[in-house]
Order: sequence, then C-alpha cells, then structure tokens
Amino acid sequence: VIPCSIGIGEKKETTLRYINNMEINYPVLLDPDSMTQKQFGITGIPAYYILDRQGIIRLKIMGEADKDGWDKIIRMII
Repeated sequence: VIPCSIGIGEKKETTLRYINNMEINYPVLLDPDSMTQKQFGITGIPAYYILDRQGIIRLKIMGEADKDGWDKIIRMII
C-alpha cells in the first residue's frame, strides 16, 4: 500500500502550505484542472480511494478519516 494525496483544483502554493501544516510525509500529486475529480466522480473533499495494483477502486471513504481508522483499513487490505 502506497499512500498519496491529490491536490484537486489547488494551486501549487496552496498545496505546499497544506502539506507543511499537516506534516504530510507521503507523495502529494497536483491536479490544478480537477481532472481527477471528474474521472472518479468526486463530489466532496476530502474523499479517499483505495485502489489495487490494476487501478480498480476497492474502497471509498467520503469525509474525514483519522489515523486509527486508516490503520484498520490498511490492515484489512494487506
């Protein structure tokens, strides 16, 4: 499992501020044109998707997710 985030519809500077404030230590991709939102039908942010190696969505989480919740999810799918 490789976590990453996508800054949907955000400028690089806004995304960098978010990364620094949240102390994120995983890759964050930029999507200033919101193509990801259109492709996956995301209607709200945050939205979390767990994809398998073939790119198939295996789990969707809409809204906030805390560390304990993520730990359980990761253990389930490993």
